[in-house]
Amino acid sequence: MFQSLGRPRGQIRVLQSGSAWQLRDEIGELAFEDIPVCLPNRDWAQAIVSEWPHDQKVSALAVKKDRPATQVAKLALLGTLRTPQIYQQQLLSYLVTDTLLFWHQSPLGLFHAQESQWRPVLDWTATTFGAVPAPRYDFDAADVPETLKTAVADWLAQCDGFALAGLVFLTGISGSLLLGLAQTMGRLEAEAAYSATYLEALYQRERWGHDAEGDARLERGRQGFVLAEFFLHNNVQTTLRRP
Repeated sequence: MFQSLGRPRGQIRVLQSGSAWQLRDEIGELAFEDIPVCLPNRDWAQAIVSEWPHDQKVSALAVKKDRPATQVAKLALLGTLRTPQIYQQQLLSYLVTDTLLFWHQSPLGLFHAQESQWRPVLDWTATTFGAVPAPRYDFDAADVPETLKTAVADWLAQCDGFALAGLVFLTGISGSLLLGLAQTMGRLEAEAAYSATYLEALYQRERWGHDAEGDARLERGRQGFVLAEFFLHNNVQTTLRRP
């Protein structure tokens, strides 16, 4: 019997089934709609369990807003595994407004931080995908080379649905497909991706000091990148077919 996430549950358990990991409680398998929650690694499944205290009543709306491991699993099982092309096109649309392509010329310290943390990712992009736009210092859309679009599209077409869901999540929280690709393909660890995403906020904190609200927001952001490791661990195809 499938039980839908989004209702009050009993204690959820993680059980291995072949090479996958399932979620069950005393009633039966847990599912999104009619699709059993069956994930490629235990860490991800356990992260979902930690989001669902057995004595807490939850709603389907809460799944989307404050349970990211559950949210990305649902995205994979009901979205990227079923219609990957839709999400591939959404990801490609990020390139013209990618955060890493829009730089500040001043203050000088912030510019140097961009050179230190963003430039290596841009250089990696050029090496891996054959091209990268030059950084801009205005608000016009980036001029994205067709070589880059084609190569990234080619890689996305090979990416399995679970990794694609993780990449959608990373791109959303970073505002950068290039950063998302770098973490997904193993070029960046979670902490480096977090630092690159919140580069300006971290620079301002170093310059002007801490405040509780800002620190809390930064920590929530950091946890998103750490959590993404659950989505990507042992679940990424990194072979790139050259155009």
